[in-house]
Amino acid sequence: MDINPSIMANAFEFTKSEANLMQQIPRKKEGYIFRRDLMRDILAWHNGMLKPLYLYGPTQCGKTSVLNQFANRLGIPVWSITGHRQLELAEMLGQYGLNENGGYIWMDGPLTQAAKNGGWFMVNELDRMAPTVLVGLNDILEMGDFTLSNKQGEIVKIHPNFRIVCTGNTNLAGDEGGNYNTASIHDTSVPERFAMMLQVDYPDEKEERALLEDVFKDLNDDDLKLWFSEENIKVENSDKTSPTAVLEGEFVNRESFIAGLLRVTNMVRNQSIDGGSQSGAGLERTISTATLLKWAQMCITFRGATKFDTSPLHYALERSLTNGCTPTTKVVIHEIVKSVFGVDLTPKTTTI
Repeated sequence: MDINPSIMANAFEFTKSEANLMQQIPRKKEGYIFRRDLMRDILAWHNGMLKPLYLYGPTQCGKTSVLNQFANRLGIPVWSITGHRQLELAEMLGQYGLNENGGYIWMDGPLTQAAKNGGWFMVNELDRMAPTVLVGLNDILEMGDFTLSNKQGEIVKIHPNFRIVCTGNTNLAGDEGGNYNTASIHDTSVPERFAMMLQVDYPDEKEERALLEDVFKDLNDDDLKLWFSEENIKVENSDKTSPTAVLEGEFVNRESFIAGLLRVTNMVRNQSIDGGSQSGAGLERTISTATLLKWAQMCITFRGATKFDTSPLHYALERSLTNGCTPTTKVVIHEIVKSVFGVDLTPKTTTI
């Protein structure tokens, strides 16, 4: 399902000589759902603002994907790079390298390629870059022509379609929660260069439900009933008009099961540092949208684990999330699953 806002945007067009730029257009993700509130701001920036755009929020909440899918729909070429502490300006602007004959040849970096050809230069994990390096980009963030000092002072005339988009986990002022302790506090001159700084959260429940429905669409009701019966799932009935408050085993329907997955997700998020928990016991990991979909897909993959007295729900969750958590967080998350679905975590001694 491809849900797009009914708002006009300026799309790119290429001449024959620019056809090679089409390979820089991000790949389309089928079934992608655009969030209208986020798209309103991105479209306003795209259609009327020159300075860069910065999206920040928790890991795997869709910051990069919304930019890539927006660029795909409008045919915008994107040159991207991932920020890190050792990233240097030369990697973005360009540098000399060896050619096949053993000589030296100049190679434009992704920033210079985007500036010359027109398109987006995307920096993911911007807040992981060293503050001194990011400050060195201040003049370029003003979206004016710039100089390649290590290429005999060549001046790069920026293309009219050149833009800069960035993503990160923090608003460049550090991370009070402690989940992103490799993020740096950056000079206040940096955010001043952005046209917009947008905070991005996880998709709303309606959107995540649609994504989960897509994951389960190829699994028929009989297969689901067999799995739910063998795992002995007990979950709250999502149909509030029904006299049956709790469904069990083969009587569990896919709507109630999906609602249960979303309930677990929201409970974990509410207790996590990323979700804003201020308690000292806030969970250091959470269930992102990407993790939720991965968990659901793994549940389908491992649904036959019931033959070995193993819960597919817990088994899949271990492999998609909790094996990377602290022991305490792992226990808490699996207890949340038990409270929603009535299924215990079985001992790890069982193998498939």
